[in-house]
Amino acid sequence: MAVQDSSRSDPRADLITAGAATAERDIDVVLVTGAGASRAFGVNGVPMPLMGDWSDHLVGKLGQRMGYLDATGLHRGMSGEEFEARLGKFLQDVQAFRRIGGLLEPSVKFQDFGAGTQIMSAHGVMEQWHTQAVHHFTQVTDLIHESLYELFADASVDLDAAAAAYQGLFGLLGVGSTSRLAYATTNYDTIGEHAIRRSGGLPDWGQPPTLERGGEARLVISGLLAGLPRYVPVLHLHGRVGWFRRDDGTVYAADVVRHQAGFGIPVVMLPDPEKVYDQDDTIIAMWREFSDALARAKRVFVLGHSLNDNTLVRALAQNVSPFERIAFSVLGDEQNPPEPDSSAASVLSKIAQTFPSAAIIPMCFGRSADEGSVGIRAWTEKLTVNGLL
Repeated sequence: MAVQDSSRSDPRADLITAGAATAERDIDVVLVTGAGASRAFGVNGVPMPLMGDWSDHLVGKLGQRMGYLDATGLHRGMSGEEFEARLGKFLQDVQAFRRIGGLLEPSVKFQDFGAGTQIMSAHGVMEQWHTQAVHHFTQVTDLIHESLYELFADASVDLDAAAAAYQGLFGLLGVGSTSRLAYATTNYDTIGEHAIRRSGGLPDWGQPPTLERGGEARLVISGLLAGLPRYVPVLHLHGRVGWFRRDDGTVYAADVVRHQAGFGIPVVMLPDPEKVYDQDDTIIAMWREFSDALARAKRVFVLGHSLNDNTLVRALAQNVSPFERIAFSVLGDEQNPPEPDSSAASVLSKIAQTFPSAAIIPMCFGRSADEGSVGIRAWTEKLTVNGLL
């Protein structure tokens, strides 16, 4: 079943439609990564967390504060999709709760509490309660951001192992020093940038060189693709650790490994299957660059992604044509890597429904340098025979 064109009713359609039918295909490969692409690269052999792991970590963290865990509705053992849906609803509810302050005093008059009505109105009882509740919800959100840095900042990543694995993948994809590569990720970590740099490339994630001191620089996202082929555009579709927005609206990048509220508001899209992308200028610019890259791509390789992001799926479906240009890696069986692992069933179902002619490449990325070699070679040969390369 192909994705229907909902652009007439979707106000976000301009973020994900770049005109695949008319774009010049001048980008050799767009590499799109999800959490599975980083899984093998935790320090000391500890796997990098998937969404379910993050959920359990956050449950332990919030459980140390009275009432915080109950407010989120999280609990141990949630699947990645359950975690994203539950946390997404909580964050949406918090945003709505912040905006109801002006309704509280009038709402007291909806019921007759006798003398209590005048007391609540005169002393601002409801407003005080709301202010305190908002404060605690802010504390919960800060703890969520803290957990993000604890799990995904550079200190948690084996950069040497990641660089070696990506160098092997770049070789299999035929990506060399003169290739035009764009790297896009929904991960918060910086693995892609480090892997590209250690492979001899110049990654550009929107932080221009600066002569200023202080270890931070203003982010400039629009025009990232214009740096090809000298630079490799790195598109963090959900934001990135080390990105913050100050109160004046300035967005900057800093080399930090832990979250502190004083840095500003982190520029990250926290888990939510129905993320709202059109309320943040940085994220809007990122997705427009991504859609443009997809429309210009000769090949799109999706590595380790659950596809539990409706906007990402629509962007792929609306900007890549034909679907033979897309290859999806799925987790290979531990004993028989050329075959998909049983845990890949839900991803395979999504691919079959939306991208029926895309290539499926089972692999255990990070285990060896030639992971996926047979599937990638067959995919590339098929594209060449069909005149798509």
